[in-house]
Amino acid sequence: MKKTLIWLLLAAFLLPSCSQNTPGNTDTSAPDSTTPQVTEATAETTTDRADYKDSLPDNLNFNGQNVRVIYRSASAVANYELIGTDNSGDIIFDAVWERNRKVEDRLGIKFAYIDGGVSYQLTYDSVYASLMADSYDFDYINATSNATILRYLNPYMRDMVGAPHIDFDQPWWWTDAMESLSLQTGVWRWLFGDSMVSCYGNAGAMFFNKALYQNIHGNPDEVYQLVLDGKWTIDKLTELTTGAYKDVNGDGVKDYEDIHGYVKYGSVSDSQMFYVGFQVRTTSRDQNGRIIIDIDQERAAKAMEKLVTMRTAPGVWFDEAGKWSSDNIATPFSEGKLLFIASRLNATSQALREMNDPYGILPYPKLDEEQKEYKSMIHQAGTSLSVPNTVPNESMECIGATLEATMAESYRSVMPLYLESVLKLKYSQDEMSGKVIDIITAGVIKEPLHDYGGMSQYLLNNIFYFPANQDGNFASAYAANIDSSKAAWDAKVAEMEDLIKE
Repeated sequence: MKKTLIWLLLAAFLLPSCSQNTPGNTDTSAPDSTTPQVTEATAETTTDRADYKDSLPDNLNFNGQNVRVIYRSASAVANYELIGTDNSGDIIFDAVWERNRKVEDRLGIKFAYIDGGVSYQLTYDSVYASLMADSYDFDYINATSNATILRYLNPYMRDMVGAPHIDFDQPWWWTDAMESLSLQTGVWRWLFGDSMVSCYGNAGAMFFNKALYQNIHGNPDEVYQLVLDGKWTIDKLTELTTGAYKDVNGDGVKDYEDIHGYVKYGSVSDSQMFYVGFQVRTTSRDQNGRIIIDIDQERAAKAMEKLVTMRTAPGVWFDEAGKWSSDNIATPFSEGKLLFIASRLNATSQALREMNDPYGILPYPKLDEEQKEYKSMIHQAGTSLSVPNTVPNESMECIGATLEATMAESYRSVMPLYLESVLKLKYSQDEMSGKVIDIITAGVIKEPLHDYGGMSQYLLNNIFYFPANQDGNFASAYAANIDSSKAAWDAKVAEMEDLIKE
């Protein structure tokens, strides 16, 4: 969650560190057979969570010890996930603040927050400098994945499997996400769970202009029904863009002044969101449990064929000049120039608040109707937690208890508010969008070749990103890149394993 309060770095470094004072294999990219249960998910969020018990002992007391957390001070992290505010009027900020006070009172600890910098580069620089100095400057890291995981910091983080007081069988831990980014199966150095609402906000989602849809096709609720019936596919998206194009300025050329069914713009994450939504397998495990590149070529080729068909459809425009991107695509959408856009749940919030036309929310489409579930990739702008190797063993009971209590209390009090009051009220405009949000959040996954992009020489970008693969030919792009990408990936994994052994 994100917090607005920033504690002084110097003061945090002067505080005593956390110490003990008391006795005391999931393949997320392959289709499966589970159908999303919207009603059950909604009921669980609103009723079951508040009374759910954790397994922490009642007698834990760390006698006022400080738990130092270095974090990325971007609003998405500081305001919603970590620190919170007291009586600010924002229900999430206040809930995070109250959660922290409950954890502090329960465990006899005190949180101390270290501002790692507002950008992911500054946060990485702060963390990396401390790690290279082998200095015990903080107890854990709460930062966006592009400041940590993307930078190959695995060798410098503790494996948290078996850490004191952490119970990964509890529902507040996202074990699928942890296993998917584990370079060695069952070794979890990156933690994900219910304190990390930015992961949901950074999940892939599509939006459609209901007024434009009404004018072109009729009742916009038809699209919601496609989703609920499991029939929202890339073919259906392509079909619905037909008839949307309108040459507004009358110059006979598709451009920024016209109305389009969809714009394929030069965004890497946009392309990756689609193939993750199609559930194209990209990795597997070798006989030793090591993660390896292993792309389902048949499904990937079919996915590329569908994307090329969409890109060349009459109602779709490919913005080769690159004026529109994931950072600003919500603006032309809010101005009524686009029928559909692909983005993330929270990436469009400001522009959509100022939009006059009604809009709806959709998951990324399936590859075909045979695919059982909708899937949404969590962008690397979402957060992760990690505990550095510089933390001494005697501090781990305190840290483990703090992480478990924070996740448990987030599950009980913060996440339900975020799901119901932010995603469903702030970002959506109708009841059906709320049901779709349940489907999106139930299907979020992490993609290893996205979070560890450079390790594979950005293989997925070279295959699925249209400016890099202009002709849209999967076979030729795969053949041109796969050997060097596999070699680079395997070499980096081996390098990190050697560092871990040191």
